[in-house]
Amino acid sequence: MSNTKKYKAGTSFEEIVSLYKFDVELRELFFKYLLQIERQMRSLQRFKTRCIIHHVVNVSK
Repeated sequence: MSNTKKYKAGTSFEEIVSLYKFDVELRELFFKYLLQIERQMRSLQRFKTRCIIHHVVNVSK
């Protein structure tokens, strides 16, 4: 099995490591805010569900 990788001419190992670190930091930042959005959406859904339940209970009285 051939394990050859092609890199842009003149690319240094430091540039590869720097790009890798940037990718890791960007991914962490993305997921941090994605999780915040997910929590907000779940909270909003719970609120809407409670409002609907409250309405149904009060209408049936």
